[in-house]
Amino acid sequence: MMVKPKKASALAGIFEEESAPVSPTVVAESMPKEATTRSRLDGNAPSPRKKNSHPGKKPVLIHIPEDMHRTLRQLSVEEGGEPLTVITGAFIAPISGAARAHQVCTMSKRRDPNPEFDFFIPLMNDLPLKDQREVMERPFFSLQKRKRLKPIEYRSPNGEAWVKVEAMPAYGMATIWDADILVWAASVLNRMKEQGINDLPRTLTTTTYDLLRGIRRGTGGRAYQELQAALSRLETTSIRTSLRAPKRRNEAQFGWLDGWTLEVDPDTDQPRGMTITLSNWVYEGIVSERSLLTMHQDYFLLSGGLERALYRIARKHAGQQRGGWICRVEVLHEKTGSDAQPKEFNRMLRKIIEADQLPDYTMSLSQTVEGTPAVMFQLRGVEAATELHRKLEKERERLEADRRRAEEVDGLMDRLSRGRPR
Repeated sequence: MMVKPKKASALAGIFEEESAPVSPTVVAESMPKEATTRSRLDGNAPSPRKKNSHPGKKPVLIHIPEDMHRTLRQLSVEEGGEPLTVITGAFIAPISGAARAHQVCTMSKRRDPNPEFDFFIPLMNDLPLKDQREVMERPFFSLQKRKRLKPIEYRSPNGEAWVKVEAMPAYGMATIWDADILVWAASVLNRMKEQGINDLPRTLTTTTYDLLRGIRRGTGGRAYQELQAALSRLETTSIRTSLRAPKRRNEAQFGWLDGWTLEVDPDTDQPRGMTITLSNWVYEGIVSERSLLTMHQDYFLLSGGLERALYRIARKHAGQQRGGWICRVEVLHEKTGSDAQPKEFNRMLRKIIEADQLPDYTMSLSQTVEGTPAVMFQLRGVEAATELHRKLEKERERLEADRRRAEEVDGLMDRLSRGRPR
């Protein structure tokens, strides 16, 4: 009987022979007995030692960044290779051989609060971005980063659809940047639906780190504080609308989130796992058939609130029309929900047209048949879209560098204020 040879790992040949001062034998022997047993548990019974899938190759002890840890581990197991033992960026300080081996074992026991959902997280950047059609074309969010308390009131030109958004004074209105969390949730649920999962959860479990990376944000201390503030605004902002109102009623009232939780490490006081519970109105809008539109991956790179609103409106109305789509400036002002005066709105609009940074679409000033000022949205060509992507990536890197420098300065000032200079 022929035995089918075992498939080699996709990671085979990537790493050279071990050159670290701690040998594999020392690592195994210096592990505490209890920890070694737990690292090989499957249920409650220890599994037999796995044969090396690469004869002649020694196990290696490698250092990789924290954000690559989970992806590489998943890839190694899926391809039939040895599970990776890693030291992440948290353990780069010089330590003894025995202590190093113990810390490696500690990392191998890391437990995710929802491992089934965790399967979707490493590929988050590869997910098509999705958002609700009904939300994209109407003013549901504040376009400014400063606290907005003035309500948004909108009624469609035909008078059939209306929206009223109100903020809680303690938190302010949910912003169009806060809405990235809802885009993330819609994208994840859509992927689960495509994979045939019928019982889609209304409460999503992830980590703060994975969520921030998924929406293209930094992962410094300030980013975690901003995330908590965004979740609070999404929970406390009150929306009333005629869209998808219950039967025998002409309005629906809801918040974006019904609740959220954040798990904090008791030793380091750092955020770890978290849950987000979508409101029923949001959840039903996401899981309904043909309710979502795909957005360009560079949407998260748009830094201006009005830019984001204009892209969402164009994506809903212009779509893939080669002939383009024209909209009166007055209607655009109402659809974005901007609280700027008409003269100021026109100035900002001209500035955005000159910058020409919207993914998928170019904008140009135009006129309607009646001679009313309007804006024309047209699809970009392939070369223009590629060039814009490079431009936005460069701008994102610049903003990220500025953010890191600001956090370093804030950290230094905090230490100086406590009397402990670096």
